[in-house]
Amino acid sequence: MSLYSEIKSPFDDKNTLLELIKLYVEEDNISDYMFYKKVIKNENISEEERKRYYKNYLDYVFLPCNSAKYNTLASYESKRHDEILRNYLENTIKTRPDYNEKMEKEARSYAEKHFFYPLSTYSKIFDEYKTYDDFMNEYENKNLDKANRLFLNIDYYPSYKERYSKELDQMGFTENEKEKYKLMCKLNRKLVNSFSGGPNVMGFHVNPSNLLRRGAHEYNPEMKFYINAGEDSYKVARIFQTMCQQKGVNYYYKVVNPTIGEETRSDKLCIFSTFNDAPTFVSMLKEIKENNETINFKKPPLFCGTIDGFIGVGEDPKTDSYNTMMSECFVKGMHDTFKNVTRDNILPMIKNNPSKIDELLGNVITEIENRGYDNKKICISNEAKKKLGGETLN
Repeated sequence: MSLYSEIKSPFDDKNTLLELIKLYVEEDNISDYMFYKKVIKNENISEEERKRYYKNYLDYVFLPCNSAKYNTLASYESKRHDEILRNYLENTIKTRPDYNEKMEKEARSYAEKHFFYPLSTYSKIFDEYKTYDDFMNEYENKNLDKANRLFLNIDYYPSYKERYSKELDQMGFTENEKEKYKLMCKLNRKLVNSFSGGPNVMGFHVNPSNLLRRGAHEYNPEMKFYINAGEDSYKVARIFQTMCQQKGVNYYYKVVNPTIGEETRSDKLCIFSTFNDAPTFVSMLKEIKENNETINFKKPPLFCGTIDGFIGVGEDPKTDSYNTMMSECFVKGMHDTFKNVTRDNILPMIKNNPSKIDELLGNVITEIENRGYDNKKICISNEAKKKLGGETLN
């Protein structure tokens, strides 16, 4: 059986369409983006659940990944590392036909901002704190989260420097300690930010390149798998990562970050995949579910295709995310189907005339087809259909 044949359209179940319609009619003149947010962030989570999300996020993903990266950086010979990166930047830029000195300065500035360059800046920290556990013990014992905020405020708000400096003095650090702890705070920020997907991109991102694994290469995904296992999504991510490492398979995933309120999203674990890796990843996810009966796998996001009812499937368009695109198509379909109908009258109209559901579905599928997506599975492009075995089907 091809992977294509395993995928079910998100609209195979008419109840999914009704759920989406009910979300749509909750607000007047809802925009594509606001509808997307309602579809993705639609879970109610108690305060006790939030605490468990945070604990699992730390235990299964955040701490292990930061520890692995810190320990790898600490093992480097810093001067050699800086020389290699500097040569790479200079050689890459100087060979460009449009090379100029400003470009070189900008590249060096980018490296300092986004990479651990120059790594020799942190040599004293790595010499004193050999492991991430050592580093974090000192960080937490000295309440450097508070110190970090004060260091940043002193730098960002010069007019309040005296006030924040006084608060910092009250923490009882010597001048030498201030210098060291400011550097530790900077290093910790770089570690945490290195797992970010960038502005307005959800999640904590993990891949071998990001973890500085030897021989790692950049992963170029072509589709996504979505898992919603509630607070256990982090455990699933950790098991998946371990399986990939054991099998020597490249991988890239992201999980929702509960420190910034993302835990209410239904796309809690997103696994990026190439078309070639897709059957391997699906097999792994099925194995994880089979071997972990206590994990409660929930329904994936509403717009996702599904495999076995728990693996969500989607493919991003070139310029946006999959769920954003689907939200746009659905809102357009609603506008075309219910012209001049107030939101309060949409559900009663459907109750009296159930064929309106079929009309809506047709309009949504037309929008999706116009964007080059398969009109049967909905969640993947026509190109993906061929790559996943769809061309063999009648």
